[in-house]
Amino acid sequence: VQAHVPQLKPPPCNVNDGEQCVEAKGMKAMIFFVALYLVALGSGCVKPNMLAYGGDQFEQNDPKQLKKLSTYFNAAYFAFSVGQLVSLTILVWVQTHSGMDVGFGVSAAVMAMGLISLICGTLYYRNKPPQGSILTPVAQVLVAAFSKRNLPSSPSSMIRVEQVEQVKILLSVIPIFSCTIVFNTILAQLQTFSVQQGRAMDTHLTKSFNIPPASLQSIPYILLIFLVPLYDTFFVPFARKFTGHESGISPLRRIGFGL
Repeated sequence: VQAHVPQLKPPPCNVNDGEQCVEAKGMKAMIFFVALYLVALGSGCVKPNMLAYGGDQFEQNDPKQLKKLSTYFNAAYFAFSVGQLVSLTILVWVQTHSGMDVGFGVSAAVMAMGLISLICGTLYYRNKPPQGSILTPVAQVLVAAFSKRNLPSSPSSMIRVEQVEQVKILLSVIPIFSCTIVFNTILAQLQTFSVQQGRAMDTHLTKSFNIPPASLQSIPYILLIFLVPLYDTFFVPFARKFTGHESGISPLRRIGFGL
């Protein structure tokens, strides 16, 4: 809406010509930042949970289901790469030739279609009922460990062995998460620094055709579209013969090799 209504936008300016741009203030700035926060909320909360929710649809104790689970995550990553490629090529072309408002409108329409598709399958999903906050057993274990640090080791009446194991698993994930911070920091540069570099480059392939600077981000996703099917079709069955793991190699090793 803000990209379409002129009254909600600051006046246009051309930075390349040294023109001084007017800063958005008041209602214009508020609408802009609310939109950014909504995008961050959707990307940071909805998208990761959707992948995990899809994984919950498979039975963890069934070997056949475990094979399908590995294929599911690879297929989800493949679909994510295709979506990124479409948005960075076709959608960028639409925004360049028809305006940002049309590009945002197409994106909103596609997301609405995806939401409707998700809701239509509600009756068929396997739902796990919530079992309380994960922070409660963690806090109980930590408090019990601190309060009984000088006492002989003995089972606590309040703490179960399962709770202690959950805390151990959570603590073991922290180093892995810490390593991915550097990876995600570098990945974020793909969406910012590469665009700035593209604006300074000569992106003309022919006299009449040039690659938009924003589309330079699509190069890694083009590679992933080719590599993910090869990984799932050839590498996973090959590695499974040696490791006996349904996914070829364990998720932890995949993260390690990726980093």
